[in-house]
Amino acid sequence: MDAPTALVEFARRHGVKILSDGDWDGILASALLVKWLRKQGFKCGVSEVEFPKPRKLYSMKIKDYILVELPPSRGYIVEDEALLFDHHGVTGLFLVRRGEQIEKLIKTREFPSAARLVSFLLDIKLAKGYEKLLKAVDLIDTGESRKDSFAWMIHKAYLINTDSSEFRRIVLAMLIEDKIKDLIEYLREESKAYDKALEKINILESRVRSISNRIAFFTTILVSETRELFTASLCLDWKKNMT
Repeated sequence: MDAPTALVEFARRHGVKILSDGDWDGILASALLVKWLRKQGFKCGVSEVEFPKPRKLYSMKIKDYILVELPPSRGYIVEDEALLFDHHGVTGLFLVRRGEQIEKLIKTREFPSAARLVSFLLDIKLAKGYEKLLKAVDLIDTGESRKDSFAWMIHKAYLINTDSSEFRRIVLAMLIEDKIKDLIEYLREESKAYDKALEKINILESRVRSISNRIAFFTTILVSETRELFTASLCLDWKKNMT
């Protein structure tokens, strides 16, 4: 059985429900799946896609989902079955049954991203804007986003919104509706927020005075700056082993 047939038959049995990793790769792969399924006559959109936080996914009971980058090792419990697209470990398309038993449907060569895997398995012909995004996501998912200015720009937009469900919904909706130009403008603006946060972190670091390897204090921080600096440090996951 080929991937298009497996996906269509699964969607006919269970409807369209997508559960995906919430990183850039998962967002783009989910958009590709929704767009492809729409062309096959299925009614689906943003509301059919979920990006669960890792702590919610662990021990989560799932039933009849299309999974993106979420192998059973993530800790969920399958009721009935799920269809998994994954490029970590063994790459391909898998049926996950109750008891987290995995049936390999299609094994492929390795791909740098799940989005690239989905486009290959479903033979999706990508428009120019989509191909540019996919190349960037390939770099991001392999830890090489800084090698390309566009990849780094969209990665910064994601990093400043790591915990934002709204960001994922906005990006997913624009991808599904092919609003690529609007999406890139949105991402450019969000990436600027990352740059501003980084500037604030540099200010914060310049005011650190260490007392010991566990204790530090900050000099000349205005009360009005405190909230901004704290928010910036959280957004950029700035970590110091200090109190």
